[in-house]
Amino acid sequence: MFLIASIRYFEIHAAGLEPLELDRQLTELYSRELRKPVLTVIVRSFTRQRVFVGGEVEEPGLVELPAGMTALQAVFQSGGFKETADPAETLVIRKGENDQPIPLRIDLAALMDAEGGSDFQLQPDDIVYVPKSAIANANKFIDEYIGGLLMFRGWSFGVSQNLGLGKLRD
Repeated sequence: MFLIASIRYFEIHAAGLEPLELDRQLTELYSRELRKPVLTVIVRSFTRQRVFVGGEVEEPGLVELPAGMTALQAVFQSGGFKETADPAETLVIRKGENDQPIPLRIDLAALMDAEGGSDFQLQPDDIVYVPKSAIANANKFIDEYIGGLLMFRGWSFGVSQNLGLGKLRD
């Protein structure tokens, strides 16, 4: 007696699924074709998981994302904050449903000052953005607009005052 069987192949988008979830979906699909299918999902390799760190950090760019990395660790991996940074207004931009960006404000200044803030654990493809401080923005405005409009770039102005000490006596 010969048994001839035909099994269909199913396509499943596995990116982003945990191995157990992929196993569950495959088992559900193959149970339409087989009685009590037993599957094993083995992850052979991982794609490199990274985050982007930008803004007022010394070395903006992609950073490898080991398990458990936090936003503050990613900033330090990028060389730390520039003098013009505002760590209290750091943003983590994360992909939400339908790849919609979700901005999350993180106060990294409180963490560094040991005020009890909690650091933020990153996920693959997060963006950590450290903005300029208010004073850095004001300085930029003065340099670019006021100096440029008045054409005083490179000039230095001094202020003097006549102290009115009078004449020296003979």
